Amino acid sequence: MTPVPRAREQCVRGYRWLLVLLALNAPACMNGVPTAPLVAIEPAEPSSDDDLEMVVVTEASDRDGSVLFYRTVWTRGGVQVVELDDRTTVPAEQTTSGEQWTVEVVAVDSDLELGEEAQATVEISNSAPTLTVSIFPSPAPSFSDLIATIDSSDADGNEVTVRTAWTVDGNARADLDDTLVVPSEETSPGETWVITATPNDGRTDGAPISAEVSIINELRPPGSALCGSTSSVANGVTRGVLCTAPLDLATKPASNDQLKWYPGPSQRIAP
Repeated sequence: MTPVPRAREQCVRGYRWLLVLLALNAPACMNGVPTAPLVAIEPAEPSSDDDLEMVVVTEASDRDGSVLFYRTVWTRGGVQVVELDDRTTVPAEQTTSGEQWTVEVVAVDSDLELGEEAQATVEISNSAPTLTVSIFPSPAPSFSDLIATIDSSDADGNEVTVRTAWTVDGNARADLDDTLVVPSEETSPGETWVITATPNDGRTDGAPISAEVSIINELRPPGSALCGSTSSVANGVTRGVLCTAPLDLATKPASNDQLKWYPGPSQRIAP
């Protein structure tokens, strides 16, 4: 009965040596897993006007020397955006202010082994609204009102309000703030008028935009006006009669509820 324990001891000892040999040879017979890369999203503080780009700051490594490529997954508020899988860029039109975007990146070796995961996260900030502004007419005769036209837009779809301010020859006209029309009585030949408009989307001011116009000395139009109520169109030709002013318009214009007359001779412009 004595030889049995000794045989068992020899068997256990041999098994231990086998485990040691397997451990020593493991790197030579097992595929290594790629390390995690270091990644970032640029820009680091994006607005909804910016594309998001995944950038590899430090490449992943693989002890087997395998050729590596990267798999990427983008999430918005924790929800995967499937159509962006394996893309390195998120177009600006897919983002909105207040959203949190995360990119998850893993390296894959030539044996299709997935490496350790890396992540980067950014939050989309509010985009400033934009606008265009113009003044009509330009240049403007001294008898004409100045009319400003403003078109605004906001990448986040927010409602935009606009503040306006006028200057004449560099001097502020605070009495005309937040108006789009300057009456002709306020202007004189030789002046330069400037309107500056500033948009706001309820959170952020946009860049102020200006437009300017020069006031020129130009004769007023003839003292007559086309009567729209009696005009007609025949064979593509507009016909009408002229209504002349019922007053002496030697120096000043006159008007009623429908028409405005200026000093000058009456002229017929249609048969």
